[in-house]
Amino acid sequence: YYVKALQFIHENYSSPITCLSIAEHLKYSESYVRYIFKKEGNTSPQAKINEIRLYNAKRLLKSTNMSITEIAFGVGFGDSNYFSAFFKAKEKLTPREYRKKVNG
Repeated sequence: YYVKALQFIHENYSSPITCLSIAEHLKYSESYVRYIFKKEGNTSPQAKINEIRLYNAKRLLKSTNMSITEIAFGVGFGDSNYFSAFFKAKEKLTPREYRKKVNG
């Protein structure tokens, strides 16, 4: 079930996704979905969603000229300021600094 949940996240990360939407897709309770993520991935559903969004944001920062705001909304963050703060907390660089670093 963990793999199915991950597949669902990978297919839908750019839209609003929650533990509830994963649970509804898998036809399980939210508490069971949280249990699966803790047991199999040692993480929470929301942390995994954000990890996948961050991965895709980094990919877009490297390979496109999309604006930071376009990338933020494109990978499923509803607020570009939150995206930038989240990115910096995880990567120790702002999205703009990251793009400059990886693209020389």
